[in-house]
Amino acid sequence: MKISKIARLVASAVLSMSLVACGGSDNNKEQQTPPATSTPVTPPAKPSSIEFPEQSVIPKMVTLDEKGTIFISELGLSLYLFDNDSQNKSTCNAEQGAEAGKSNDKSSCAAIWPPLLADQQRPENAQFSTIERNDGTFQWAWNGHPLYQFADDSSEGDTNGDGLNNIWHLSRPNPIAMNSTQLMANGVVVSATSASEVLELARVNKDQFSLYTFDLDELNKANCTSDNCVNTWPPVMADAGAHIDGKLSLVERGELKQWAYNGKPLYLFANDKTKDDKLGDNLGNVWHLATTEPATFRTNDAGTLLSANGEVLIPEANKASKANLDQFTLYTFDNDADNTSNCNDDCAVTWPPFLADEQSKASGDFTMFTRADGFKQWAYKTKPVYFFKNDTAKGQTNGDGLGGVWHVITPAADKAPSVASTQFKQEQTNLGQSVTVSGNVLVLLRDDNGKLTPTIQDKSDFALYIFNVDDINASNCNSDQCIDTWPPLLANSEDQANGPYSIIDRADGFKQWAINGKPLYFFTPDTDAQTTAGEGVGDVWYVARPAPVRLLNHASKGTFFVANSPTENSLGKNAEAQNNLTLYTFDVDVKDSGQSTCMGSCATTWPPLYANDNDQATGLFSIIERNEDDGSKKRQWAYKGKPLYFFTADSKQGDTFGDYAQWPLARQ
Repeated sequence: MKISKIARLVASAVLSMSLVACGGSDNNKEQQTPPATSTPVTPPAKPSSIEFPEQSVIPKMVTLDEKGTIFISELGLSLYLFDNDSQNKSTCNAEQGAEAGKSNDKSSCAAIWPPLLADQQRPENAQFSTIERNDGTFQWAWNGHPLYQFADDSSEGDTNGDGLNNIWHLSRPNPIAMNSTQLMANGVVVSATSASEVLELARVNKDQFSLYTFDLDELNKANCTSDNCVNTWPPVMADAGAHIDGKLSLVERGELKQWAYNGKPLYLFANDKTKDDKLGDNLGNVWHLATTEPATFRTNDAGTLLSANGEVLIPEANKASKANLDQFTLYTFDNDADNTSNCNDDCAVTWPPFLADEQSKASGDFTMFTRADGFKQWAYKTKPVYFFKNDTAKGQTNGDGLGGVWHVITPAADKAPSVASTQFKQEQTNLGQSVTVSGNVLVLLRDDNGKLTPTIQDKSDFALYIFNVDDINASNCNSDQCIDTWPPLLANSEDQANGPYSIIDRADGFKQWAINGKPLYFFTPDTDAQTTAGEGVGDVWYVARPAPVRLLNHASKGTFFVANSPTENSLGKNAEAQNNLTLYTFDVDVKDSGQSTCMGSCATTWPPLYANDNDQATGLFSIIERNEDDGSKKRQWAYKGKPLYFFTADSKQGDTFGDYAQWPLARQ
């Protein structure tokens, strides 16, 4: 991949002293004896002393247009990091014999890069501490990295030292923040767009925006490299000189670097428009909110199961060893007690415990305990978790049910409260015939602690909606924001599905009602049974109807029916092409006859709106039988006894080319 970098501002007139004496030497100078002379030599004037800056307050931050957010001293001067330093150790010193906190040699490293000293009243916090220098003074450090000013900076906003010799860099806060279990962008971050697979970097203010990981990435390698992927999921990039911190690391992207957490590269989602958005979570079952938790529930052919995140440790030869088990299935053991493992010795070889490293901290439902062998092991809701040695690929569940005591981990849906079986009905509204419920039902809402919980509510006659982004028998409304806005209609233990209604399994473990395979939701802003404010939101949310149709309010033609997925392939039109297309009736068809008179070449011009074998007539929508010219039998939707058709020349929503004699628009 070709790479373009952010242009670096380099001072046009940096003193020659900036290019030397910056490798940590003490900069001693051998004194030369002047030649003998009969004229007395006047001794040179004693050089003026350079005193290093000192402050008692923690460095502060400022955001610059070009450089982003950086740390500055209390006087406003930019602060820098030195690549040649080590953790809690400065290698940039004054000349040998210099007075503590000073330099008499303007070419010494510490004179060019004055260390920011701390006085005795210095406060400290988790990020800012002090280190002891060779001369006994104390220097401010960020995450253990000593901080310096630059001699050629004279006012706030000067950044003349950034990038000098590729070893001096502006000090910056980490662009990644952690809130509870979630990783978020911190302030102004460097991100990227892509054209012809060339990355273009830019600073963007994404403070507290959600971050995501990609299951198709490898550990410490980003595979989201196409223009479409990068522009949809902008990577969080690193500035030159960025330092890793804890589980935050850097992965190579050509000459650039991307931030990662526990080996998983981090991304933004272009469709998130506010800091509260989490619209990318679970998209395609491969994008997930970035989390500090060691495991995530993922959905695959085996169901929705708990699997490991990122770099993994397991016991091997009496030591904790790294293993490439990202996204491998996790198990629990019935013979364990809470926070106690009874799987040791040979058992632990077959069922390797999921170990925690020294940097790990309890997060969410995940805690750690000490095993009998001295290792720290992860537990999920107090139950120790393990891998299975015979799982050789992501998503495998070969250990599930073994011995009747080993089990995969599924989302723990709370037991639904008792409520009578869900009662559906159809009613006529200003939007035509739609689906609603009678009496108390279960709705997925937040309790007082913010936890999503099945809640009993009387939703009699409230509008139900379908989401055109959903797959058949699968909900893609899984983010917190989506669920809070569009609460799913849940099924309870008393419910039994009868077509066209069915019950599907959600990714969070709850069971949800669906019609014709499309999951059903309420809309939070609907405050009474007469409101249908959710109709047409985002051009993807529509009132649920017993047939695959919806109403379109056309600018010149008024209100009429259009197809709304899922539909069946028709003559000359596939299901995808039919979605949103205008529907017509045929005056020659006899109402309530149960027959279509448009066959053969007529049906080629006016393709029928077919029903599948599982669709059931309900309310004003009926289904008729067709005997096609090829001898096959088909089923066709009808409304108020009149069969429904497309017109072959219509190709997009709003087209009404078929609206003429004998072929009126289908209206409610």
